[in-house]
Amino acid sequence: MRKRDQPNGIDRQLLYSEVDNFCPRCKQSLLENKGARRRLIGEAAHIYPLNPTLEDSIALKGIPEPDDINGLDNFIILCPSCHDIFDNPRTHEEYLELYNLKKEYIEKRHLKNLYAQYGIQDEIRVVVDRLSECDFDNGELRTVKKALKIEGKVGSNFDFYKRRSIENNVVDYFRFIQNLFSELDASLPGTFECIACEVRAFYLSAARKTDDKLLIFESVSEWIRTKAGLSVSLQACEIVASFFVQNCEVFSDATQ
Repeated sequence: MRKRDQPNGIDRQLLYSEVDNFCPRCKQSLLENKGARRRLIGEAAHIYPLNPTLEDSIALKGIPEPDDINGLDNFIILCPSCHDIFDNPRTHEEYLELYNLKKEYIEKRHLKNLYAQYGIQDEIRVVVDRLSECDFDNGELRTVKKALKIEGKVGSNFDFYKRRSIENNVVDYFRFIQNLFSELDASLPGTFECIACEVRAFYLSAARKTDDKLLIFESVSEWIRTKAGLSVSLQACEIVASFFVQNCEVFSDATQ
């Protein structure tokens, strides 16, 4: 019989943070207001049970037991109601639901850890700022006819709306960004090559953390935003990330 060891302190804060203080199953807020006071009502649930019964073992078929049963990666914060539903009785479908949710949270955490490890040239801020400031209605935008092979790069299972967004970003902004990098290279030769290599290096490291291409694209966009300044437009950073998808630094055919 293994001993229950609930996460406390910083670990518990991390668990709340990864679900943004909302129950991941029912989306109920885990912050409760009582008069002028607020308290957290979530409960840390073992995904793989501490001491599985025979029935649990049947329900757990196909789900690997974690190396550390009381480790942070085997806990997820739920509201009291969802915790009770999950435990009584446990089902294979519910295990898979929480297992896959936790897997995504872990991958997001690993991807965010890369932000501090990988730098990018300061000139990326110039590109993002110009995208945010330009008046494209006045003819500054020179479109390309077609975004090449985006579906082939991201795969058929990639979110349809995000793929269309990437394709539209490429059609609308690829030439504009290409010209911006040419201007930067004219004043400081090698700027584009440096930035392209840095984006490529971040992408390759992200691809080692997860095979979820939507998560990777979102992480590339967020990483650019953290380096350009959190006050800049996330949409502009997604446009820059889309440029590098088209230019093959992200999701190149060689990695398929």
